[in-house]
Amino acid sequence: MSETICIVEDDALVRAQIAGVLEAAGYQTIEADSADHAVTVLEKRNCMGAVIDILMPQRDGLDLIRELRETQSDLRIVAISGGGRVSAALYLKFAAEVGADVCLEKPVDPEALVRAFRGAPVTAFEPVKLRTAQAG
Repeated sequence: MSETICIVEDDALVRAQIAGVLEAAGYQTIEADSADHAVTVLEKRNCMGAVIDILMPQRDGLDLIRELRETQSDLRIVAISGGGRVSAALYLKFAAEVGADVCLEKPVDPEALVRAFRGAPVTAFEPVKLRTAQAG
């Protein structure tokens, strides 16, 4: 499987920061600025995982996570949120319920992000972890 991770985030600065962290850890990254863009990217590229922001214009990350669980069940999904109308914890709880493997609050701890894709325990904010870590 490819060591490529898709970063789905509407904020270009946050996307670049996450890409820098993952690339420094040896992963390749591809960026998508919306949920619909991510679907297109993930149909064309074989990715091992995705970092998905929950609050995005047009289509939110929760909807994207639901779709990806149906179409790419092996994809490792890390949901991220800084909150909005409600707390980040509540958005991330919903993300875990719809299929995120790991949920991290923004600003994302770089070490926790890398551990999330290595299948290691994550000690940063993680309200619910419903899926088991995949070896690899």
